[in-house]
Amino acid sequence: MSSAAPPRRAATPEGAREARQALEIGALPGGHLCCTIRSMTKSYTARYMKIDSGYMGQLIEWPEVVTDGGDIEECRSMLRDALQEMTLAYQQLGKEMPAGNDLFEPLSVDLEYVRKTA
Repeated sequence: MSSAAPPRRAATPEGAREARQALEIGALPGGHLCCTIRSMTKSYTARYMKIDSGYMGQLIEWPEVVTDGGDIEECRSMLRDALQEMTLAYQQLGKEMPAGNDLFEPLSVDLEYVRKTA
């Protein structure tokens, strides 16, 4: 994996305009971010963690998309922007985006039962 950061902006103003017209980022319930590219939609799951300076947000399916903010709303907004910027960078570099659209579900464990049987 390369440690070089992807470019933050399109190489030309025309390229940036075209890419932004083809890309729309939105929020879905449950912390999922939705990325629509030319009528193709991919959903990603956002994970937010409390840190000393506020919150850190990261996409589970695309861990390179990570940011932080002073509060949860700022972090959420910054994460949407980071997703858009990474999507544009991947498009410019001809790289394939992570699949997204994964299904996540919570699993619970009865700790009292585990202690008795282990």
